[in-house]
Amino acid sequence: MLAGDAVFRWLVPLILLANLAVSATYRARARRMEVIERRSESRGLILARLGIGLPTMVLLVVFVIAPRAIPWSRLPLTGSWIGLRWFGVAMGVGAVPLVWWTLSNLGTNVSETVLTKDSHQLVTSGPYQWVRHPLYAAGGLLLLPGLGLVTASWVLLALNVVIVGTIRWGIVPREEAALEEKFEEAYRAYRATTGALLPRWL
Repeated sequence: MLAGDAVFRWLVPLILLANLAVSATYRARARRMEVIERRSESRGLILARLGIGLPTMVLLVVFVIAPRAIPWSRLPLTGSWIGLRWFGVAMGVGAVPLVWWTLSNLGTNVSETVLTKDSHQLVTSGPYQWVRHPLYAAGGLLLLPGLGLVTASWVLLALNVVIVGTIRWGIVPREEAALEEKFEEAYRAYRATTGALLPRWL
């Protein structure tokens, strides 16, 4: 065990489980109504998710069970820099209420893909008043960079930059094309007044 890592090795799975528990609860409810299978997406999008998601999860698991195996990935966030790791904890914990707020407003519209359900409705309440993709914001701007700081891993932080880029310029355009096809002018008007991942006024 690397010095000072013990508490953070416990916090990583707790933060992940808290976020996953909220997400899984709402996703399970939505699946009872209608499901779009992952394989309905393009192969390129599926491979992109796997190519980014798997290394991220592997690094997090290795940090928790065998941190000495990845010393090359570590940032020296010790001493006066330890506060950044606790800031990462706050970011990861802060993602939980945002995930809950987002999914509670989405209701049965929650989907595992960028595609829209037959029963899909345009949601503009809660965080959707200001941001079109608050769930991506919770993951890409709070949870994942927070975990990068908690683990003091420059690799995870670099992967997070790739993930946010993939979300913003790879996933969001495809999802919004499907939403525009379904809701037409209503979605175009909504998009004109909101930000993708951050409020338009930031």
